[in-house]
Amino acid sequence: DAEVQKLLAVYRMTDEQTLVQQALSPVDQLQPLAAAGIPLLHVSGDADDIVPIQENTLLLQQRYRALGGKMEVIIKPGVAHTHGLEDSTPIVEFIDRHGH
Repeated sequence: DAEVQKLLAVYRMTDEQTLVQQALSPVDQLQPLAAAGIPLLHVSGDADDIVPIQENTLLLQQRYRALGGKMEVIIKPGVAHTHGLEDSTPIVEFIDRHGH
């Protein structure tokens, strides 16, 4: 994929496996957020083939909770790569619940 090749070039890597092994993913950088008590909210489509939910959001949720972090996930059934909700009420309510 051309986009993956561009990303590899930016990070001066030769293959996708190296990129994954370098722990550049936010999934591998959770300890400071959990330690600070920062809650996370993800809105994800379960048909996303760009950022697959099983490899990203659900993995992040599992790891974050294991670190004591609070994370909520809103799954949009049958939806591919998504950037929000038609009705933003759940997002606003999340902010209201966790805002200080």
